Amino acid sequence: MAVALLGVVGLGMSYSLGRGLVAQKFAKGQSLMVQEIRAELLNAGMPSGCAATGTTTATVNFNLATGLTAQEATRTCTVQSVLVQIGAQERDAKLPLVKYESQVGTLLGPGTLTLGN
Repeated sequence: MAVALLGVVGLGMSYSLGRGLVAQKFAKGQSLMVQEIRAELLNAGMPSGCAATGTTTATVNFNLATGLTAQEATRTCTVQSVLVQIGAQERDAKLPLVKYESQVGTLLGPGTLTLGN
């Protein structure tokens, strides 16, 4: 009886460890994707690739690590006119709204990874 209970406890621990490792793999993949998007925004700037007006959509490929690429990410950029008011002064300005979406599979976990401002 003790051996059977020990076996069940051992299987439960193995299952928990396996689920933890899978969750860690998904978290690492998502972290790499976020790092790549941040690097692109730092190097190219947020409005880079945005049209002066309207919405622009482009496909971006990211190399997450040596020999590891993610699925294509869709970069959507919409430029909106906003009114900025400081004290008694008002000025028109353009605000780029940038959103990245990637249909994630086994590397990043199930679902869609979406980052935007």
